[in-house]
Amino acid sequence: MAKTRIKTLWIVLSAAWGLFALTGQGWGNQSVDANISVRPFAGVPPGVINDLQASPGTGEGQVDLVWTSPGVFPGSIPEAYQLRIQTFSVADVGGSVSQWWNAPTGSIFQGLYAEASGSQVKRTVGIGSPDHAVNLTPEANYYFAVRSADDVGVTRSFWSDISAATAGQATNLTPATPQNFIAIGGNTMVFLSWSDLAPLQKTLNFAHYKLERSTDSVTFVEIATTTSASYTDTELTNCKTYIYRLIAVYNVSPGPAIESPPSIASAITKADMLPPAVVSGLSGQISADNQSFTINWSTVTTNLDGTSITDLAAYRITKSTGLFAGATATFYVTASQNSFIDAVNSQNFYYKIRAVDTSGNESPDSNIINSSIRPDITVICDDGKTRLSIPSEISAELRKENNSTGSDLMITPVRLAAEETGNVLKSYRFDVKRADNNQSVPSFAFSKPMINVTFGFLTGSGVKTLAQGDQKLSIYWDNGNRLISLGGHPNFGEGTISVLSSNPGRYQLRVLSDTIDTILTEGSPYPRTITPNGDGINDRVFFFFEATNAPKEGRIYDLKGAFVANMTPGPVQDSSLVWDGKDGRGNVVSRGIYLYKVSLGEKNVTGTVVVAR
Repeated sequence: MAKTRIKTLWIVLSAAWGLFALTGQGWGNQSVDANISVRPFAGVPPGVINDLQASPGTGEGQVDLVWTSPGVFPGSIPEAYQLRIQTFSVADVGGSVSQWWNAPTGSIFQGLYAEASGSQVKRTVGIGSPDHAVNLTPEANYYFAVRSADDVGVTRSFWSDISAATAGQATNLTPATPQNFIAIGGNTMVFLSWSDLAPLQKTLNFAHYKLERSTDSVTFVEIATTTSASYTDTELTNCKTYIYRLIAVYNVSPGPAIESPPSIASAITKADMLPPAVVSGLSGQISADNQSFTINWSTVTTNLDGTSITDLAAYRITKSTGLFAGATATFYVTASQNSFIDAVNSQNFYYKIRAVDTSGNESPDSNIINSSIRPDITVICDDGKTRLSIPSEISAELRKENNSTGSDLMITPVRLAAEETGNVLKSYRFDVKRADNNQSVPSFAFSKPMINVTFGFLTGSGVKTLAQGDQKLSIYWDNGNRLISLGGHPNFGEGTISVLSSNPGRYQLRVLSDTIDTILTEGSPYPRTITPNGDGINDRVFFFFEATNAPKEGRIYDLKGAFVANMTPGPVQDSSLVWDGKDGRGNVVSRGIYLYKVSLGEKNVTGTVVVAR
């Protein structure tokens, strides 16, 4: 057997074609010639991925990743990529991408490109993924980065720079459990309500809510499916306990529907007709960015008759765009809550609250609070215009910690229709009551004359024009002895007239002859004899006049004409002055007769009052 040996080997490189020509010559005049094709290594990595995006995948615990296949050196093709997954961001390690990539935690995968440069690449990672299977926690946040190599560099571990790390959340197909599930029993019925799942909780797979009912907490029967956030279960037996399960259902294709863990609520049906007490202690706070409004109230502890409540179930909050407008939204919160936050987006809304017991009985409406920076508390009347508004500066005096009654207070309007005859257009009494037992507090007055009493003068066809010719409007207030004319500030565009006062109580709107020209109203000053001894009875003398924007001044003199004291603003702003029987240094004056002078702009009136001790 002849042996062939290569004695000499010449190698010629053709850089242009990438060809090596090999020629060898051995002994015995034998030689071997061969042409070998070789790819050159240019040392240029693929481009950096700069458009990596992550989004929840279609499967449970999956994330879809999309990027553009990188550009490579001419003559090469994208060959492979490495994918890094971590549970923390690059910022969490001080901004070092290499430290983030090389951290021993997380997962790393290597895959092959089937896509040409510039084509979209899509890979799915997560539970059961055919691309890169890894256990990702549903709804957890992860961070992803990619680097690439071409068909020459991959064998040399010559990779591109690492892409920026992109955040993504793994898909959670398990429906969220509905919250704030409330059952309120009534006469042969149970009203059910809950908070609707947010759009991000529903996703595209949400189908409906499923309601199930049981009488023993063991066997549940489906009674309804609905996409709304409330349902009324009817034709039930009174004095019986019913237990309900609320389940959110998602349709997943292919495969069976997925159900959320259930929310549970129960109620007793009964013909209880005693409603809870009125919700009181209202206060509100707008957020710094004017996007949300928080309402607070005192927990209702009694029924309307003052007995202790044992079956309080919920609070019903209605929202409207105007004081007398219909509700635009209704919310229910559980009996254990005494606050509520609503999105207002820099708009002014009006809220009122009712307490609801397990029999479905509802309290009367609370006073109304609006979502302004300084929210007013407002009491509205049945004519669609008349109201009493309490600004935030003094509304806190209605809460038990700020008044002497030991109870939250509420104000209830009562229409006195029998008095609306002759020149009396409207008559209302604004009663102040204890919230805990509904008992009246007739002596209550606010510390400042800042409550706005507003009357509407409406007919069936609209605003009644009264300030024409020889007629004018005036608001009257019952001071405990007689009705005093206060005048008022009319707004004929709105059809209202208003005064500022510190006293709730009885008010009337009257139409008067405009030919009457007096400074002090009938019955002023009142009382003409005062006893300033601090017992709260006839300690001060009041001077009432029709509301005016003119300068108002009152002075007291002794019979020798010596100045004694200035009067101060009275209980009705713009319509009253008061003297407390003291001199300018705060000392009670001696008994006797004193002169008064009241000036309203250029008009003056004088008279006498008596101090008795």
